[in-house]
Amino acid sequence: MVVALLCTVVVCRFSNAFSMSECVVFDRLMALRPVHAADPRIVLIGIEREAIDTFQGYRQGADSAGCTCQTISREDIGTVLGRVKQAGARVVALDLLLQQPCPLHDERLRRALDAEPGEVILTATAQANPGGAFFRDPHVDFVTSASATPPVAASGPGAAAENAPPWPLRVVASPLLYSPHGVIRGASLLQEHIPSEIDIKEIGPVQWISRVYVPISVAALVAFRGMPSAMPEALTPERVTCCNTEIPVVRDIGIHLLGAIAPDAGQGRHVMLINWAGPNGTFPMYSLRAVRDASAASLRRWFEGRIVLLGSAAERVDTPLTGRAPHVSEPLLDQSADVAMTGLEAHANAVNTLLQQRFLRPIPVWAASLTVLLCALLTALAFHFLPTIHAGLAAALLIVTLFVAGYVFLLHDLWFYTVIPSVAIAWTSLLGGLCEYARSRREAQELAETIESRDTATQVIVHDLKQPLASISALAAVIRLKEQSGANGIGATEMVERIMAQVDRALGDIDELLATNPDRELSLHPTEFDMSAFVSDIAVAQGHKSPVHEIDVRAPAGLIPFTGDQRYLGRALSNLLDNAIKYWPDGGTIIVQVAPLPDQVVIRIIDGGIGMDLKAQEKVFERFQRAVPEGIDIPGTGIGLYSVKRIVEAHGGSIECDSAPGVGSTFTVRLPRTPALAQEGVAG
Repeated sequence: MVVALLCTVVVCRFSNAFSMSECVVFDRLMALRPVHAADPRIVLIGIEREAIDTFQGYRQGADSAGCTCQTISREDIGTVLGRVKQAGARVVALDLLLQQPCPLHDERLRRALDAEPGEVILTATAQANPGGAFFRDPHVDFVTSASATPPVAASGPGAAAENAPPWPLRVVASPLLYSPHGVIRGASLLQEHIPSEIDIKEIGPVQWISRVYVPISVAALVAFRGMPSAMPEALTPERVTCCNTEIPVVRDIGIHLLGAIAPDAGQGRHVMLINWAGPNGTFPMYSLRAVRDASAASLRRWFEGRIVLLGSAAERVDTPLTGRAPHVSEPLLDQSADVAMTGLEAHANAVNTLLQQRFLRPIPVWAASLTVLLCALLTALAFHFLPTIHAGLAAALLIVTLFVAGYVFLLHDLWFYTVIPSVAIAWTSLLGGLCEYARSRREAQELAETIESRDTATQVIVHDLKQPLASISALAAVIRLKEQSGANGIGATEMVERIMAQVDRALGDIDELLATNPDRELSLHPTEFDMSAFVSDIAVAQGHKSPVHEIDVRAPAGLIPFTGDQRYLGRALSNLLDNAIKYWPDGGTIIVQVAPLPDQVVIRIIDGGIGMDLKAQEKVFERFQRAVPEGIDIPGTGIGLYSVKRIVEAHGGSIECDSAPGVGSTFTVRLPRTPALAQEGVAG
């Protein structure tokens, strides 16, 4: 859990660093989506490469002296514009460079702008990148005229007559927002030049669009709906409203999953993501020559009531959706030899997004952060419960699942982040793998120590069992010699008693060893006895083992009735007293307190020996674990306290240890007095 939370916070905090990779994956997934039907109300007029090359050759001739048209003759543009407007086009957007006048070819274009019916959108020269946008208005000759009058459609409710321009010409921006790796991602709905309230009153609502540079897509939607003006307005960092429509946007090209906690200092762009209808060739594109030469009936069939975008068909830009367009015949412009999409088609896709209201919505920040946390948590759990190889495969499968989920979400117009959670999985896998490696190293070290402790314990146990067997063997040899010498009955009883004592000692060691087997239940034989006298007898027996120790038993006067197995309890108390003696080399008085309570008996063994630190106390009751400081040689097997714990718990009791280095240790044994509790854990 700690690893998962740490990776989540780090990845979310630096999520902006992965924005470029996230956008690249987004582009690839967008290209895999099925093609959507384009809005039939959008039509393109492209200035083909042949026409541009022909005009450039013309400009180099003697007859073109003084011509400043940059792409193609503005006279041809004016002719086509006039014909399209007469054909009943609802909106015509000119995506052209008109920064300076041309004395040879401007007149026809100005007449088409002034006299012909229909809305016209004229773009300002613009350059856009993820860091900003720069604009330059068309020449004043194209945006001012005193002779024309505005049509009724542009002077509806809310228009200021005295401030209205002479015709409904809207000067707008054409920049499309490129991601850092050079692919068009969307259109910035709010530019930097938003006017103040005073500016709005002075300019008038009809001229709003001509002064604040909204993109072509918004201006086309406003004009198509017959509105005099409509300014995009930011509701939140994630939503913009325009034309009574709420549009989901991204704050900027970066992804900041901890924006609410640590806001980014960068300026926002309120980018509307373009929901691409399909690859190049999705929208019908007529050549400039075909429109110029077509009949009036054909023009009405092509353009009546539609939004027409007119611009260069030669400028190709990178888009998420690329691929060769199907071959088409005249009068449509054939783009089958091209792969990348034209800028004109990119604008058409943005308009299509608004008209169909098929908005792409990024996953909410809280959902993205939760996804990162969930992925990190699942990865951490995999590395905790599974072998490292299997956990790695599970992490890889989780990443694949993320990309599949990203594709499925895009089918429903939702941008689900895949790279950032994948980074969280990768980092969690790395940290989880390191943690598991460290844990395996620690477990291996502990296992090696356990094996070493068992080997030592085995040697000690073998030595302890060998002593009584050697004594028995020696006593048996003495008996045999006496039999051979004829002194058969002399001292035989004493010899047998000694043999029996050694056998009891060996059996006791064997019983203690068997008591350390966790798979073997202890077979208890409870009887009723006086606990006070029982503890005193054991204390006296243990006190003879050391000349430098005394054992002080403190028990209330009178009998303390108790039911339990005297053999096992005696061994447990003997082990505790034996440890108190061994681990207090300097000697002293060991205190044994016996406190009878209504439902239990509490026995405390208190010594002033070397004591233990907290780490040693946590393991002191485990098998083959000893708390012997370095530099001190105290014999032992590491099974004594473990067997004590098993015996006490078999009687339904508990044992605790309270110790400190250099202070001593206190072992507290709590045993239930009632026979029912005392017989818990008794094996049949």
